[in-house]
Amino acid sequence: MDDSSEIARHTDRFILGSDLAEVWERSITRVINAPDSDFVAGATAGAYLDLAAVTLRALHPSEGRRVSDKYSFPELLQEYAGASGYADQTNADFATIAQRMYGYQVPGHPPLNQIARITDILADDPGTRRALVALWMPEVDLFHEDSHPLGHCFLNFAIRNQALDLHVVSRSVDAWVGAVPNMIAFADVQRRMADGLEMNVGTYTQFILSYHIYLTFLPHVAHVFRSPPNE
Repeated sequence: MDDSSEIARHTDRFILGSDLAEVWERSITRVINAPDSDFVAGATAGAYLDLAAVTLRALHPSEGRRVSDKYSFPELLQEYAGASGYADQTNADFATIAQRMYGYQVPGHPPLNQIARITDILADDPGTRRALVALWMPEVDLFHEDSHPLGHCFLNFAIRNQALDLHVVSRSVDAWVGAVPNMIAFADVQRRMADGLEMNVGTYTQFILSYHIYLTFLPHVAHVFRSPPNE
């Protein structure tokens, strides 16, 4: 059995770049050009073009270009990301992410600052595999009918090659609108933790189960990316 085409298809879902802007540009080109991107009839926000199980990796997330000149929603950078990342948010979705990172609610316990705890764990044990931040709460995101489930499930911080890597696992990311402020905000959390640990920033990796562009945006996306970046 010849699996070469299937292997090539999965290889196309690993998108590597030097900085955040390059990764995003390449990812958009991949979604609109990949032969196995799937048109899905969404039940909430309308139909979308979806590329499933995508991995984005920036080698230098705190250096180089962070925002592509092709990104069309600069106002969201201040609302969602801003200088302080997810630490201080007024937008409801991102305030929820900040609350779960810095004040996770457990009945019968005071709020849990997961970021502070993980910083302490990494300082004491740089090789730990327990530096996980929980963002997905089944009792809210899965069982509460009125909730708007978070798009992100958990973060993993790891010290490798004397630098702090960040891995983000996401349920759903709007590639055209939300991906850029998402990446910048999480990378800011990574940079601040690295600064606190007095070490270099490593790679930023995000695994996304549904990486999609809504059909209403596709004509504009195709126009903006009519000259794809070199890969």
